[in-house]
Amino acid sequence: MATSALTLSSSQESVLYDEGVFNEIQKHVDIHNLPILEEEELVERKYDLTRQEQLVNNFPINPMGDIPYNHLSTQINMNIPIKEEFPGEYNFELLLNNQGAGKNCVFSQELRKVFINMEQTLPLKFKWDPPIDGLWLRTTMVFSMDQYRSDPVQRCHNHMATNSVSNQKIDERVLRHVVRCTHLDSIYEENSGHMSVSVPLGTPQPGCRYVPLGFQFFCKNSCSSGMNRRPTELVFTLETHQRQVLGRRILPVRVCSCPKRDKDKEEQESNDSITPMPGKKRKFNNLATQQFIQTHLPPGKKPLLSHLSSPNYDVREYDISIRVPGKDNASAILNYAFERLAGRAMRTGAHQHFAPYMDDIENKMNHIK
Repeated sequence: MATSALTLSSSQESVLYDEGVFNEIQKHVDIHNLPILEEEELVERKYDLTRQEQLVNNFPINPMGDIPYNHLSTQINMNIPIKEEFPGEYNFELLLNNQGAGKNCVFSQELRKVFINMEQTLPLKFKWDPPIDGLWLRTTMVFSMDQYRSDPVQRCHNHMATNSVSNQKIDERVLRHVVRCTHLDSIYEENSGHMSVSVPLGTPQPGCRYVPLGFQFFCKNSCSSGMNRRPTELVFTLETHQRQVLGRRILPVRVCSCPKRDKDKEEQESNDSITPMPGKKRKFNNLATQQFIQTHLPPGKKPLLSHLSSPNYDVREYDISIRVPGKDNASAILNYAFERLAGRAMRTGAHQHFAPYMDDIENKMNHIK
């Protein structure tokens, strides 16, 4: 054998084979035909490993055991859940356990919306008929407004901190999920930033026609680096083993510090937007209002005087100019104004009237530096 020009220490020499062992190995392996990896190939192999790690990280996660969940198809649906509800062939239903008032969780019959404290359990019931086995429930939290529908709902930076009590003994890949299910077999999935949790429904217990499940929320709608005051809703889909959607139900949810206060406030805002101010007659002198009424009238129908004098929204305009320190504060104020007008447009149906004002606010938001 050729003598190496390198000097080896005694510890390094101890790991080398002597000539007899080397000759024995050479009888069984043709070392002259072993592939030699060039630098480019090593980089490619490293890239492939990185891609493999990314694929593994995109697998559904069971935080209890940190095991990739392989019973579902690994082909994750790229579509964002739509708003339309449908019961499907199994008459899929969502029922609330307690619709009364409470300190930590209240339900607004008027708004059909839940207001709940962070980390409190929301008890729900799910029913399908016939109650066959093998179906799954997928829960996805999405933004209610169309312009934010494609944005993923994730926790804010503060609530994702690993030193938080709610994050102890939790797989780090679950930290960004706002919604967690109390079911022990819950499977957490992430696709392009969008989070969902799937649960095997099994069958209802004897004497019962529904399956109860509990959900908890680990971030607030008001968190600026997370949901940033944007309204949210839960989309529940009844699915097969192969992810075929059989039914869909929607539940608006607001995670907040004072559920009853926020419930009363939103209900009051809803009432104000559809109730004319007492003792005041509104004049029909707004061009946008005229266009809206003309557009929504049936063909050949003339507007009634009552429509002209008492529209179900205030048409007066106010020019507000304020100075606010801090980009976050300015964005939060503009976001609130945008959402307020969007809510009024949705409740009154006067989309054309509110659209120019919403566009103006959106332009201001885009120009904040």
